[in-house]
Amino acid sequence: MSSGYGFSGGTGRCFNVWQNFMECYTNSDTKHPRECTPLADDYFECLHRPKEKARAEKIRAEYVKQLKGENSEKAVGITVKKDSQPEALGLVN
Repeated sequence: MSSGYGFSGGTGRCFNVWQNFMECYTNSDTKHPRECTPLADDYFECLHRPKEKARAEKIRAEYVKQLKGENSEKAVGITVKKDSQPEALGLVN
């Protein structure tokens, strides 16, 4: 969270990224806020993790595809929910 406090009371996982973004945004050397767009994108990624979730979905889809290919006679009963992906794979810190 941008307040700096995480859910467990310590520093939030994205607080350092938020500080970097705010440092850029409030810096007197910054001529236009668009210069800070990469840092804003990093902050958004840290908060919502869309790239990590997309990669986890691709991994899950490939796993199901390979599982169905290897066990085609057993694969008829396989049901994997779309949201059955791990919350975090540790790909993005």
